Amino acid sequence: MKKSLTTLLLFAGLNSFAQTGTTLNLEVVSTGQTNVTTITNCGDERVFVTLQAGTIKFFSPYGGSSGTFLNITSQVNSSGNERGLLGLAFAPDYAESGHFYVNYTATGGATRISRFTVSAGDPNVADAGSEQILLTISQPFSNHNGGNIVFGPDGYLYIGMGDGGSGGDPNNNAQNNQSLLGKMLRIDVSGGGDYSIPADNPFYGDNDPNNSVLDEIWAKGVRNPWRFSFDRLTGDLWIGDVGQNIEEEVNFQPASSAGGENYGWRCYEGNLTYNTSGCQAQSNYVFPIFTYDHSTPNGCSITGGFVYRGTLTEELYGRYIVTDYCSGRIWSILQEDETTFSSLDHGQYTTYQYSTFGEDMYGELYLGRQNGQILRVGIANAAPLALASSNNNNICPGETVTLSAQYNPELSYQWTLNGEDIEGAVEPVYETGVAGDYQVRVTNSDLISSTSDAITISVAPAPPVLSATAAQDSLCEDQAFGFSLEGSPAGGTFSGTGVDGDLFQPFELGAGTYTVTYNYTTTEGCASEPFDFDIVILPLPEAEILGIDEFYCSNIDIAIMPELNPPGGSFYGDGVENGVFSPSSATVGEVQLNYTYADEFGCGVTVSVFTNVEDCTGIEESSVNQQPVIFPNPVSNAVHFRLPADEHALSFRLFSASGKLVFECSDACIPQSMVVQIPETLAAGNYLFELRSDKQVYSNQLIKK
Repeated sequence: MKKSLTTLLLFAGLNSFAQTGTTLNLEVVSTGQTNVTTITNCGDERVFVTLQAGTIKFFSPYGGSSGTFLNITSQVNSSGNERGLLGLAFAPDYAESGHFYVNYTATGGATRISRFTVSAGDPNVADAGSEQILLTISQPFSNHNGGNIVFGPDGYLYIGMGDGGSGGDPNNNAQNNQSLLGKMLRIDVSGGGDYSIPADNPFYGDNDPNNSVLDEIWAKGVRNPWRFSFDRLTGDLWIGDVGQNIEEEVNFQPASSAGGENYGWRCYEGNLTYNTSGCQAQSNYVFPIFTYDHSTPNGCSITGGFVYRGTLTEELYGRYIVTDYCSGRIWSILQEDETTFSSLDHGQYTTYQYSTFGEDMYGELYLGRQNGQILRVGIANAAPLALASSNNNNICPGETVTLSAQYNPELSYQWTLNGEDIEGAVEPVYETGVAGDYQVRVTNSDLISSTSDAITISVAPAPPVLSATAAQDSLCEDQAFGFSLEGSPAGGTFSGTGVDGDLFQPFELGAGTYTVTYNYTTTEGCASEPFDFDIVILPLPEAEILGIDEFYCSNIDIAIMPELNPPGGSFYGDGVENGVFSPSSATVGEVQLNYTYADEFGCGVTVSVFTNVEDCTGIEESSVNQQPVIFPNPVSNAVHFRLPADEHALSFRLFSASGKLVFECSDACIPQSMVVQIPETLAAGNYLFELRSDKQVYSNQLIKK
């Protein structure tokens, strides 16, 4: 951020052409705080002030309590005019952590940055024993300690360090990259332990062996930044820097800055050359946006202020208020555009020695006097400021928008719709779902009112009613291909399990009911009620083939009708004709038999069983004469046997291993095919069979699988 010489001269002449501003009203709101160095708040109505000797006091300008928050006078060196307890900043998360930070001159003369914590039992009392020292910086002289600490919008702690004192910066600290003096510092204290360096600090990780810059440095070239502040609305940084002999200055750093500015001291005092020995070209420095000289009645030492963002004085809104400690003269500066600033001279006030500025939680501005007075800055009989905002100007039917007015407890509120008061709408926040032009009227205790600019709320047309369909609303579990989804009106989105864009992909989903949702948002951003519909994936039916044994003889002519469950399907395979399996018609070897079944929904399944067909014609007659041919053995549920040609079977019986009769088949149940069906309920195990013929009795072991 470098400024041309033309711009420099424009800024240098800013005060010379300052117009006369309205006389300010400085209302005393508290007394007894001698040598005030800081005024701030912790996010509630209390206003905290630091006193140079080492105490922190608090009071409420809105009628609350007051008292002492912390006393560390025994740790503070307040000898001389510029030492002492100089800074206070509450952590952004103070409501949760209870942490606050102070900048003070320790008894040995060094600057000390410490963390303290509020006591656990009383929000009005700090824990004096909770100090954690974060940073100590040696001071070669007793003056120019700086001392201000402020949390920026980025959550980091900014520290203003003077050049170390004496006069004219004899050690050239402000331009020394290896000194923290004469700098604006930026550190991260959010970890709760020691501080760290933000990775985006402008000189972080600078490893230049000849001219490296300390990581903590945010900006360089300040003499004694006696009060700097961030604009709570824009985040811009304003720095009041005390001059040497001739000029006082205000430096400006926009919120967009990445840091690294060099504000010129000791090469320049304000816009004036001071000591350019060893300095760089003028274009390397950032010059002030406002200066005033020490001629009567301007003064001798600047006290930097704040951009006013309160609501009690409309005329001051957006103006940076700054004063001089010696004369009591007050100016206000307004940023017209990115590079143009204008100023007003609000005159000289007899209640001078204004040592610091501060804000309360509502943005109202306060001045601290060395004699202990705290004054609220305003304008007598001023109109208040009516500022209204909304969280959304365009809403959908059935939605509401929240309108908010910037609040101050000393103002009353009335919302209007299209110029007419809304009955009962007298709070700073109003919620509505009605279209129209809304304004808020604020009124102060003097019954002076102001009305905000209008906020136009629009209600979009109602979104359409949706419908959606799928190319199929049901399918079988084994369907692998996807199918399309269509919604009305077109242009919405589908979601749900199995949905891929505007396709439904059933692959690997399994049987079940799957809900698909169609969503649609209008160009105005209004969402229709989602439309849900179901797609059913049907399970495949179960089927089985029962009654097929593992072994058959191809030379025995039998017909087997297996049990098909459920019935009604198609039974086919080698040796199958008209639903009947004939081993004699099958190819010798392993035979596959199949059953295909489809349910009422068209979902089908095919199951298969295997059996073996063997040629049994090679059995010796001699063995037949000795013992009947029994096969297979082990058996599943069908026993085949052959007897000599001149014998006739009379009965077949099975006995358990203990000799108990468990199955009997008489002559009547033995078919001509000589196959006996053993009950499936018969347990697997070893049995003894008995086969009686008209000539003899045969017996042997039979194994049931």
